[in-house]
Amino acid sequence: MLLQPDQERMVNRRHLIVIGQVIVDYTDKIREQMAVVGELTDRLKGVVHNVKTGAGNDADQLAGIVSTIEKNVGTLVGKSRHLHRFGHRLNDPGSPYNPVDVIEEVVTFLIRAARLHRVTLSCEKPETVPDLTGDPVFLHLLVVLLINGLLEQVGTGGKIAVRAGKTEQGILVEILAEGSFAPEDPHPEEDQQQYRSLVRRLVDELGGSLLDEAAAEGKKRTSLALPL
Repeated sequence: MLLQPDQERMVNRRHLIVIGQVIVDYTDKIREQMAVVGELTDRLKGVVHNVKTGAGNDADQLAGIVSTIEKNVGTLVGKSRHLHRFGHRLNDPGSPYNPVDVIEEVVTFLIRAARLHRVTLSCEKPETVPDLTGDPVFLHLLVVLLINGLLEQVGTGGKIAVRAGKTEQGILVEILAEGSFAPEDPHPEEDQQQYRSLVRRLVDELGGSLLDEAAAEGKKRTSLALPL
């Protein structure tokens, strides 16, 4: 027996809540472990300081180790923060959220996919933008779809940059792609129609508008306008 649309949506929402809880629990554990690693790093710094009163070679090696640990800890803490924040929003979909947080998380999650396509994906740090009220999952999924769509089009060595800013009407999210674009979409027409239909539905859910345009030769711009 097929679920009614409202029932299906409720089941999907419950699945997302479970995912959010798992992410929160998992990232809490990561943060605890990173705190331990950070404490050990501080101890290594003390060792380096003591060793520097003697020979220099060992001290330089230890300093390099400490620097590498600090860099990796910083990266993991950043990823943990994104996952933790994402999980909390899934558990409370009606609370205000900042669209920049959502965009940064999406870019973080898609960095690996971009590397597999040999495309540089980045997020430009904007000025402060106001919070939105609603379900952030719609924006999250929409930005994922738009970036993935561009990753399929941009050739090796291409670049995709995402940025957001405040306008008089609300918030503008821009995805700028640069590279050698594929002349035709390689996916079947049915898949393309489903993709476009889902994108339109998500834009409607957000109450926004979407515009695709060629910014210049070898460049494309996708602009998503969102009301406050």
